[in-house]
Amino acid sequence: MTQNKNSISWKAPEFRHYPKTSTWYLTLIILSVAAIAFFIIFEKDIFAAVCLAILAILIIIFSRPACQTSASLKDNRRLLIAVFTFR
Repeated sequence: MTQNKNSISWKAPEFRHYPKTSTWYLTLIILSVAAIAFFIIFEKDIFAAVCLAILAILIIIFSRPACQTSASLKDNRRLLIAVFTFR
């Protein structure tokens, strides 16, 4: 990134990421399947089973590493412009 004397730039992660092992994912899947089976077999509650399945999928999706956020401040004739990019 090109910088002039009137700009400040930085990069930072969106949040602190803690790496997860395959055992963590396997445990999540086993517990999710057991809870879904419980609600379908014993409670006859399909809505709860579907909600748990969606929740498990969202947990897996959001457990991936954090995106990098870039930000910069530019001074254009005394007007500060903030630019944020997400990757």
